[in-house]
Amino acid sequence: MSDIKSNLDISSDEFTEKFTGHISRFGQDNTLVILKAHLLSEELMYKHLSVKLPHPEYLAGGRFTYSQTIRLSRAVCGDERHDKWVWGALSKLNKIRNRYGHNLEPTGVEKEIDELLQLINAHASSSFSEAQMGELPRAMLMLLVGLYTVLSIENMKYA
Repeated sequence: MSDIKSNLDISSDEFTEKFTGHISRFGQDNTLVILKAHLLSEELMYKHLSVKLPHPEYLAGGRFTYSQTIRLSRAVCGDERHDKWVWGALSKLNKIRNRYGHNLEPTGVEKEIDELLQLINAHASSSFSEAQMGELPRAMLMLLVGLYTVLSIENMKYA
């Protein structure tokens, strides 16, 4: 699939290299893994919106919340059959990220992470082994792959 580019203008190989590099190097530091996955998913959604909307320049400086970005991305996405788990997982990711972002030592976040892991593991498969990078980084990479797939699948084009 490396010769196919998506509507995000990034090949699957480029995507895997970029996102694996950012997620896997933080190992078991849950805070950094969550923060990086949140930022990377937001970047993917903005790239998607910049392709799908006729005047993406009006997004600049808009200060959308992550939740609003999820809703807007989902609104312009055409793959309703496969995307429900991705959007739910992104919402859970946002909740966890907010807990880390607003609390020095959040309590109960482990339970929320476990719920997120269960959701992702129930719907996504991965060629990355847990031993290669740890359970949370692997799950975050699977979520990013799921998002990339959902955002790309409708407008695949050959490079």
